[in-house]
Amino acid sequence: MLWIGLILYLTIFSGSSLNSFQFFNHADKLVHFGLFLVFSYLLMLDLLNNNPSSGLRGVLTLVVIITLFTGMSTEIIQHMFVPGRTGSIFDFMVDTAGSVSGMLAYRLVILR
Repeated sequence: MLWIGLILYLTIFSGSSLNSFQFFNHADKLVHFGLFLVFSYLLMLDLLNNNPSSGLRGVLTLVVIITLFTGMSTEIIQHMFVPGRTGSIFDFMVDTAGSVSGMLAYRLVILR
């Protein structure tokens, strides 16, 4: 679960240190989307390979719960504990869109 570690590490960066990485307006949304796309894809891959008896529906449910909880938690952590950062409902929405896209990508690539 190195990927969730990367997400949490990036969550606690101060806002001032991240401003130098903004190549265009709202570049952070692309990062949110990509991180959660890969996160949900890797979760699907891991859970279905290691727990095939859970079935696709059970794994999908678990991935949705884990990714939504992670997205919401990172925004709360940023808002409450990280100087220079604020939690954003829009970031959470982009996290969710990335997660759904990762699950769809898994379906297209692996379950075709």
